[in-house]
Amino acid sequence: MTRFRFLSNSVFLLITCIARISMGDVGSAAAPSIIIENVNIIPLDADHVLWNQHVVVEDGSITRMGPQDELDRPSTGQIIDADGAYLIPGLTDAHIHLLDSRELTVYLANGVTTVRDLGGSDWHLNLLRELSTDTTAIPRLVVASAGVSDQMASVARQTVTASRLSGYPLIKMMSAPDSGTYLDFMSEARAQGMPVIGHIPRSIDLQTFITGNWQKEISHLEELIYAYTAHHGHDYGPAVIDLLTQTMLDNDISIVTTLVQFRSMIRQLESIDDQLHQPALETVSPFTHLSWTMDNYSMHLEPSLLPELRQQFDFLQRLVRALDEADVPLMLGTDSGVSAVVAGAAVHQELQLLVESGLSPYRALRMATRKLDPMGPMAAQPGRIGIGEPADLVMLAANPLDDITNTQRIEGVMMGGTWLAKSALQQRLAALQQAYLQERKFTELVMADGIEPALATITGPNIQSSHRLDLAAYEYLIRGFLSIGGGQVAQQLADTARDLYPENDLSHFLQGMVAEAVTAATVEAARP
Repeated sequence: MTRFRFLSNSVFLLITCIARISMGDVGSAAAPSIIIENVNIIPLDADHVLWNQHVVVEDGSITRMGPQDELDRPSTGQIIDADGAYLIPGLTDAHIHLLDSRELTVYLANGVTTVRDLGGSDWHLNLLRELSTDTTAIPRLVVASAGVSDQMASVARQTVTASRLSGYPLIKMMSAPDSGTYLDFMSEARAQGMPVIGHIPRSIDLQTFITGNWQKEISHLEELIYAYTAHHGHDYGPAVIDLLTQTMLDNDISIVTTLVQFRSMIRQLESIDDQLHQPALETVSPFTHLSWTMDNYSMHLEPSLLPELRQQFDFLQRLVRALDEADVPLMLGTDSGVSAVVAGAAVHQELQLLVESGLSPYRALRMATRKLDPMGPMAAQPGRIGIGEPADLVMLAANPLDDITNTQRIEGVMMGGTWLAKSALQQRLAALQQAYLQERKFTELVMADGIEPALATITGPNIQSSHRLDLAAYEYLIRGFLSIGGGQVAQQLADTARDLYPENDLSHFLQGMVAEAVTAATVEAARP
């Protein structure tokens, strides 16, 4: 178990600081200097451990590290005694779909210090603006545009320009109606300097994809299956693995893995009930869970596909091993946010799948800590623990190089130089789960009895204060109902929130979302 104290020239100040600050309180702001003592560092520059080290963090970066007797330490600062724990770089999930801003808390509690959303919206851009002035320790967030559809690809200049002017650093490709349209889109994106990542459109083959020579990152490993089999038949032999590996290597194309998403697709066909009741769901918002209940893979795929899906998953595991052995740039991603793929937990599941595929824990961790370029495809440089590196760190109770499941034994997380001990992370999760419980009860009442009886349980002069919702809770409920098509319910919640909190109105952005949803519902209802 990690311990901490404050180092000072004055014993009195040392005792006073220890008395004032508990482990669970740390996390609101970075200390001027932080010294991590007695820690075993896994720097990921090689498959080794630096034993019994000290690390100094200042202004959000690592400034010094080394054995205790060789380290020039600051005279003052916060000391964290790691007591023999292990330090790795913060984890990265390069392919997520953020459905609720509170999921960032869940990611951080799982040691994930950087996430990239591949499906941006106005809500995501607004969230980025809000986070830019928030001092709370949360993961770094990169957001790509919404996926480009056939129609959007057909008006390339308009689509690329709109993405660039909106502030997206990346465009996500989903589909294009034909190879000519795809190549024209790549030319326009190149001309405007907008990097493109994402899917390989089903309408093109691998050769066309390569000819485009601008989309340098594929957001799912399985895209290689679809691109190959659509034009060459269902061959999952070693020769195909060799061909795909060499093609990626020759053309400097990087890939995000998302094995856990493909396996989830299989498991949902095997038993959707099991997937919708897995233990990790306790950190999922009630609206996300409800949306997964309403729409999941079991509703779109036939069980008769299971034999081939299992064959394809075996192929993907063999392919990822071959790609890694050839040093094709790979990065861990989970596609979390799609049905039954849980934020944070999926990162550890993906690591286990990579090791089960034949990668060493070291190689899997390199993949999971690779640096993200916020303005382009993934960087070639994996994460490191070293002087000058960002202080995005995860402290583990046991060595993940011995057993990759040890990445789940988190003792604390440092985010940009701010330390959050295990107890602080657990407090955050407990508060989140309590909020989810309250939202779940309210949502169930709405679904069963309607909005008016449900509102009566949280408003009115005789309602206990513990049953009332603050403005933030109303905003989460409003956005949640909007996400499942409940525009009218969202409108009534918004009206109630305005009545209860007239001095602290809902954000203009959220009010706009409600108005748009109600207008759309009215137009839909008026159609013959």
